[in-house]
Amino acid sequence: MALSAQARQWLLLLTALLILGGVIAFNQFQDYQRIDAQERERLSALVDVAGKNIVPQIVLADRIISNVINALPAWQAENDGLKRANRELGIINDTINGIPPLLVMNASGTVIVSSNPKLLGMNFAYRDYFKNAVKNPDPKILQVSAPFKTVLNDFAFTLLRTIKGPGGEFAGIVVVTEVPAYFTNLLDSIRYSPDMWTGIVHGDGQLFLISPDRPGIVGRDLAKPGTLFSRHRQSGALSNVYSGFVYATGENRMIAMRTIQLTTPPMDKPLVVEATRDLEALFAPWRQGLLVQSVLFGLLAAFAVLGLWTLQRRRREQLAERQQAESRIGDLLREQRLIFDNAHVGIAMVRKRQLTHCNQRMAEIFGYDHTQQLVGKNAEILYASAEDFKAVRSQLYPMMEKHGYAQGEVEMRRSDGTGIWIMLTGRSINPATLADGSIWVYTDISERKKADEKINELAFFDQLTGLPNRTLLLDRLKQAITASSRSGSFGALLLIDLDNFKALNDSLGHDMGDLLLKQVAQRLIMCVREGDTVARLGGDEFVLVLPGLGLDEREAAASTEVVTAKILATLTQSYQLGTMTHHSTASIGVAMLKGGLVSIDDLMKQADLTMYKAKAAGRNAVRFFDPAMEQAVMARVALEQDLRLALQEQQFLLHYQAQVVGDGQVTGVEVLARWAHPSRGMIQPFDFIPLAEETGLILPLGHWVLETACRQLAAWAKQPKMFHLTVSVNVSAQQFRQTGFVEQVLEVLKNTGANPQRLKLELTESLLVENVQEVIGKMYALKAKGVGFSLDDFGTGYSSLSYLRRLPLDQLKIDQSFVRDVLSDANDAAIARTIVALAKSLGLGVIAEGVETAAQRDFLAEAGCHAYQGYFFTRPLPVAEFEAYAVLE
Repeated sequence: MALSAQARQWLLLLTALLILGGVIAFNQFQDYQRIDAQERERLSALVDVAGKNIVPQIVLADRIISNVINALPAWQAENDGLKRANRELGIINDTINGIPPLLVMNASGTVIVSSNPKLLGMNFAYRDYFKNAVKNPDPKILQVSAPFKTVLNDFAFTLLRTIKGPGGEFAGIVVVTEVPAYFTNLLDSIRYSPDMWTGIVHGDGQLFLISPDRPGIVGRDLAKPGTLFSRHRQSGALSNVYSGFVYATGENRMIAMRTIQLTTPPMDKPLVVEATRDLEALFAPWRQGLLVQSVLFGLLAAFAVLGLWTLQRRRREQLAERQQAESRIGDLLREQRLIFDNAHVGIAMVRKRQLTHCNQRMAEIFGYDHTQQLVGKNAEILYASAEDFKAVRSQLYPMMEKHGYAQGEVEMRRSDGTGIWIMLTGRSINPATLADGSIWVYTDISERKKADEKINELAFFDQLTGLPNRTLLLDRLKQAITASSRSGSFGALLLIDLDNFKALNDSLGHDMGDLLLKQVAQRLIMCVREGDTVARLGGDEFVLVLPGLGLDEREAAASTEVVTAKILATLTQSYQLGTMTHHSTASIGVAMLKGGLVSIDDLMKQADLTMYKAKAAGRNAVRFFDPAMEQAVMARVALEQDLRLALQEQQFLLHYQAQVVGDGQVTGVEVLARWAHPSRGMIQPFDFIPLAEETGLILPLGHWVLETACRQLAAWAKQPKMFHLTVSVNVSAQQFRQTGFVEQVLEVLKNTGANPQRLKLELTESLLVENVQEVIGKMYALKAKGVGFSLDDFGTGYSSLSYLRRLPLDQLKIDQSFVRDVLSDANDAAIARTIVALAKSLGLGVIAEGVETAAQRDFLAEAGCHAYQGYFFTRPLPVAEFEAYAVLE
């Protein structure tokens, strides 16, 4: 049966409404999935960031625990060693921020060493972590205790390792108590929404830290069956994101969990970082959008139904019926207005660029008291300028014309001029033409944008100085090169390295070093233009990119010189580091850039090379890259290749310089390496030893020198006129620090048959700058086998008297730089006398090198030094010539 015309009209209308409703429902479903996926990704990223920040704290604590365990035998072996240990632990505690008091307990739980003297002698055997350590004494495991309440009524936990006795038995523990301050600050820093909370859960399931603080939550056990925490732990995955009932707070939330489990060192109990969002708050904007869409759809459907109904009724009923329909339309409009005014998002109707209708929420978002301040105004009032308004129209209106729908994130302005980020969603009233106007929904997303900016800052900016990091620097440099290619202008790349920064860190601590780096960063920013880039490359290195310096290379270089002069003058001004005034300088390397003639890697290498040239020139200097530098580098590479070949082909030989007493009686000899190059001739040590140290070739070269010298020492032991001689061999700091050095020396002595009591190793003061305890241990191990030690170039480097008296030295060697001017420079003369007096007070022998005149020898003899080495007696000689000289003497 055929449908009537009226029935067909209703059928068509119903079909259209169903299609439109389906599209709206599908769009809302996609929006819901997008919000859910984005939030899961953001929460997962946040707990990953938190985990990466917690791991270094645990690793640092474990490194300190391991160092204390390694040092404990030496402390216990010394008289008053434990008192010294307390002092050294106190220094560690004062130097490294974030490390609480360190405790060393014996097997009965009594504190025998502590950075806090008040805890000495106290017994903690009743603590669960001590009991657990007794049950599980594996020293390779970093044990994480269950959280416990502190005297401040907050939760803490301990990190500890067990100590093994001589027989492998349990001998005690070294423990660090981790307090919540560091973790609280970390948890606070990653929260980006008021409904969010973050927390840390112990591996056993106890929630012991939450931010913000929520009374009654901390201390709950989350490991009960069926909880989200149990699901995470049972999954075995490193990180998970769930949505559901959160046992800790009794709320429906989205929660991301990240397990912190170290493999090196292995931890017995992991920590779990949690970050959650309230599902109600998270999807509130989506529900508001759904409400608006539903309202709009309902209004549209109502208008359509009412229109068709009115049209049909109009045909049956005349004017009276039409008036009744208009009355009903009025009621619907009032209902629409009521819904419109009470929506939780801003809604406005725009026609011909004018705001024809606005709800109250719209006025509140943009800082107006009531809607009348907006209605009738040009929509440009919502933007900082007319240009911004035009830019947004050009972005969104083509979408509107094509699809009848547009959406985008837009930066707009409140009535007071402050910025606000808006998710702007619009639909045209009439898909056929925009002239009929459009409806726009304004959702405030400023808080979300701040969170996104924070994540971006972590990815592209240095966290200490706030400057661009290496990643952003390379992008800026690439932009500068591209711009230079288009314009033909020159730019410059500056690499700045602070002079003697390591000395500041070693003497005053990393906190003061960080404070200096922050002030340097601010000063560099003040020295450049707004479009220039100042970045921190890492450590104490900064990089400046100066684009657009002009089309003439000389003018560009001159402009760069002006900037570098300003930088040096600024950086040499005094710094206030806490209560201390500090002075610092910098060395600057400059590489000019133009287009893509030189790659980014090569530009960085050029700047790095010139920076080191500036340091070699005495520091506090600027050097520009010169092709001659590149040639010098290539020459250095060639020399390095020749050096490697020389080791393979045994092109080295030893010369011997006599060490005498009195007027020339030979008592010993120092061996000096010479390189007999097949084409360059004889190469002196100062031309190849520094390169060998830089490349690591000093290790095989040093081993060859030691082995050759020991073979000669064994040969002389069989000659009646030579057997009494001692042989001194120079050992570099790099060679001495290598693992197994003691075993290598003893193996050489064994294989060559040399008498260890006739072997003397000459060490430099640079060896004493770090790992002094390790140096002392190696020296004593060799000393026990009869090997002697001489401290070479004494007075030119760093020697702490407290370390000097602990070293098993036999001799101090006065450096030739003091001997050279000992007759003409009162300071050098005083230094020489002081070294002789110091050696006598320590019961050590003393020898002077570089003695070239009788007057120098006589002065040294009068000062009390009776052993000499230098050209006054003999130059370094090949072995045959030296033997002839020694026999004649």
